[in-house]
Amino acid sequence: MLIIFSVLALFVARLSADANTMPKVTAMYVFGDSLIDNGNNIPFVNSVAKAKYWPYGIDYEKGPNGRFCNGKILVDYIGELLGLPLIPSYADTNVNGESIMYGVNYASAGSGILEDTGNHFELQKLGLRKFFIAKVAPIGCIPNKLGQSNVPPGECESKSNNFVQMFNSQLKPLVNQLNSENPGLIFTLGDCFEIFLNLRANADAYGEKL
Repeated sequence: MLIIFSVLALFVARLSADANTMPKVTAMYVFGDSLIDNGNNIPFVNSVAKAKYWPYGIDYEKGPNGRFCNGKILVDYIGELLGLPLIPSYADTNVNGESIMYGVNYASAGSGILEDTGNHFELQKLGLRKFFIAKVAPIGCIPNKLGQSNVPPGECESKSNNFVQMFNSQLKPLVNQLNSENPGLIFTLGDCFEIFLNLRANADAYGEKL
């Protein structure tokens, strides 16, 4: 059941408390799995899922660095759009008091559904007000699943994707419930499942090749 939480990503933005200006994002704290892990998997996770070798990081100036990607990952780009510096990983030994004021990435490959990894309601007491929850991406389309299945080229392993869709179908009512039960907080749901399938189906239009 690791798959259930491991693809539920929670992004938390801390808002400026200055009442004389429009609220703005001043920091981003990230919780999730390998999709948004920027290095925590290397020292902490007892798993074969580690992104410390090629081709991971092949397009990143620092090379393999714990990101399960050829370059930057989603949260890196979100941070750039928000005008934030690159958010450090929790495992980064160079993290100090000043750098964590802009946020910290706690995401880790293989994160599970235990209470200590799934309960983030204490964040509200720290002043966090905006939460972005991403739907599970189509796990049946990742290279690991395709390598273990005999699916035709260009298709995905359907069994895993069916489980993912069952989980995703329950997220919208959950987000609606969180919004109704927590006045003053904003929970937003992002459909990463359809976004990924769209990118895959229209790779040429986005300048990519499968």
